[in-house]
Amino acid sequence: MAERTYESIEFAPGSTHTIPAGDIVNVISGANSTIDGAIIASDTPGSPAYLNFLDGTIIVADCTFTDIDASGGGLIDATDGGTDGGGNTNIIFTLAAAWFFFFQDDK
Repeated sequence: MAERTYESIEFAPGSTHTIPAGDIVNVISGANSTIDGAIIASDTPGSPAYLNFLDGTIIVADCTFTDIDASGGGLIDATDGGTDGGGNTNIIFTLAAAWFFFFQDDK
């Protein structure tokens, strides 16, 4: 297992990036990172790799994540076209449905 820390990361749309299972990748500035459209996965199915954005939530579009644990940093918001390959932690792919209740006054 290795731990690496980067100021920011940049992945081209459509590119595939595997992180060795158990390795930790810390990104100091998600705000300065570009990963839209990338495929990011652990190299061992069923065993997580860690991808932590240390400055808080990052919003990404059209990314695919598989076996990625982001619990060491901010939430990864992949609700804009993100694909859940399974085995992910601290990554959201859909927004929770809002329920509204209306009560009628029976007078």
